Amino acid sequence: MPSEKKASSNEAYTVTIEEAEPRYIAAMQARVTLDDVGDKLPPLMEKAWKHAKKAGLEPSDPSIVFYSPQPGEDFEKDGCDIDAGPTIGGRFWTKGVLSCAMTPKGAVAKTTHTGEYHDLKNAHDAILKWCAANNHAVEGPCWEVYGPWTEDTDTLTTDVYYLLA
Repeated sequence: MPSEKKASSNEAYTVTIEEAEPRYIAAMQARVTLDDVGDKLPPLMEKAWKHAKKAGLEPSDPSIVFYSPQPGEDFEKDGCDIDAGPTIGGRFWTKGVLSCAMTPKGAVAKTTHTGEYHDLKNAHDAILKWCAANNHAVEGPCWEVYGPWTEDTDTLTTDVYYLLA
């Protein structure tokens, strides 16, 4: 369980620095842009859950999307590679279309977004703005951990993490 070290409020978001532990993902991979991530992600996640169950991997909540930008890539302009799927209990060898992805261990900046998924960019922007204002450099990947699904989109929760340098 991550431990809180420092917190600050940034507009509607509270950003904390925590120690993240690795989580394993039964992942399907795709390349997405800011414009198409909302269209590509739901069917990708649905397929990942289906294939994980079929492969006997015992998938569980939460679902995770792991963004892996390459050095110099600008997500808004270039897009980036993602791994998306359910959490699983440990490593596995590639099974068909699924690969085993893992979130990194280490210091992260984290915030929680409540509401519709199409507004998640605001949470990402809040973390990046907070990190810049507080002299914390982000390093490489970020990821989203989705809370339980509900039809009441105003109460959906998603934790957003950025690995710190």
